[in-house]
Amino acid sequence: MLSEWGKILATAQSYERAHVFGNVGHEVATVRGAFARIGDRITALSRLEHREGLSLTFLTLTTTLGFLALVSAADVRGTAVERVALMFYLFIYIGGFDPYAVGISNLRAAVFEYQTFHAFVAKLSDVADAPGAAPIARRPRPSIEFRNVSFSYGGRAILDDVSFACERGQTVGLVGASGCGKSTVLRLLLRFYRPSSGSIFVDGKDVHKDITGDSLRALFSVVTQDAQIFNGTIRDNIAYGKLGATDDEILAAARAAELVLDAGDLTLDKDCGEKGAKLSGGQQQRVSLARAILKSGSVFLLDEPTTGLDNTVAKSLQATLDARSAESTTLCITHHLEDLRAADQILYLDGGRVVERGSYDSLMEQRGAFFDQVNARR
Repeated sequence: MLSEWGKILATAQSYERAHVFGNVGHEVATVRGAFARIGDRITALSRLEHREGLSLTFLTLTTTLGFLALVSAADVRGTAVERVALMFYLFIYIGGFDPYAVGISNLRAAVFEYQTFHAFVAKLSDVADAPGAAPIARRPRPSIEFRNVSFSYGGRAILDDVSFACERGQTVGLVGASGCGKSTVLRLLLRFYRPSSGSIFVDGKDVHKDITGDSLRALFSVVTQDAQIFNGTIRDNIAYGKLGATDDEILAAARAAELVLDAGDLTLDKDCGEKGAKLSGGQQQRVSLARAILKSGSVFLLDEPTTGLDNTVAKSLQATLDARSAESTTLCITHHLEDLRAADQILYLDGGRVVERGSYDSLMEQRGAFFDQVNARR
């Protein structure tokens, strides 16, 4: 029972991951199956309890009738006793039906909870497809443009009039202090939010007016600071990027991510543990990268993928990410500013606004906020 509830909880926690990798249907099916198995077990337990209750009721009835028969045979004028006994019997007999009433109530509550959970998981996003929206044609290395985009949440301005263009095959870095709006840029691009004003374009098409959400997210391979490893094998975790992938495809993605398998106990069949507890931080990130590579998105979205790793592991992983970025359009968020030396453009955000932009070298020459942050980290 606990394992089934664990699957349901894991699905709830994988809401964004499911949408990013286009696996909402898979997650809904997982929840449906878990609920069905839980329902079967509850039904079996209820039947057992009901049989026991009916047996007890039958025994009580038999005993009471026997008692009344003895009283009658003995010609005892015990009308009051008989009434008490009859009331006791009726109380026990009627009480035997309580489990059925409770069972019906629990069943109705479970059906309601399942319907609510199903609606939550199956929800495409807070931003529905516009009338007339169509799937976007998948092209290698598409262009991305933010045009005067502002976004507010809970009455607080997160982004303010942000504009930039990432041409086909380019790499754009997003840097700045925590809370400056960097991750919000990616979430808007993935269409988890709608801008308060302004427009976002992919290959010249407005992502909110012209493109369906599923086809838009199919373009992106995402690697985040949270590797989002779930309780399963390495094979399961990588294959999430392309359900039904063969072992050859999974191994090819692992090699591309420089995840060294067949070394000791690190094989496709290794259990990753809850949230990747049985893997090192570097291994978790390489599994996450292999999953993104297997998806074969034409745009890589990198959100602090090397944060929390030691310098040696971080540099090794960054080299792998740089190699992948050369084959795609890339948006990269990082606090490791040295990792953006090869970026075509870097945007420095402060308070939700782009206050500096340019290449690494040009920003260093400006000796502004970017320059100060680079030197502060040396």
